[in-house]
Amino acid sequence: MRRKNGEIISAKVAVKPSDIRTGTPISNAARKGTERLKGDDTGHLLAKVLGGSGKDLDNLFGQLRKVNRGDYRQFEKAIRERIETSGKSVNLEWGFQTFSGSGKRPDRILFKVFQDGKLVDRQWFNNF
Repeated sequence: MRRKNGEIISAKVAVKPSDIRTGTPISNAARKGTERLKGDDTGHLLAKVLGGSGKDLDNLFGQLRKVNRGDYRQFEKAIRERIETSGKSVNLEWGFQTFSGSGKRPDRILFKVFQDGKLVDRQWFNNF
């Protein structure tokens, strides 16, 4: 969901076992279209390993390199392992807070994981 200015405020997606490892790398065109600060990566909202697109700008955002390649990646890995181990789908939800620049780069991200209708994991990620 986005505000009128294009600021993303939330997102939801279901990830099935068949989605694992079907994502695409970030294209150069998409990388250039993402608002980033110095020290940022262009990060997938829905991870490539979970089936996320690297060409769809709605799935990409400026993310601190150390977060993208650190805690966020580890959280995504744990989600993949949960799906592979259980053989069941998960529902993912994101909430975004406090936007820098033009409003397309979140400062905080709340990432929730649901399975069988129950919240099974959640984590805040600082992006500042």
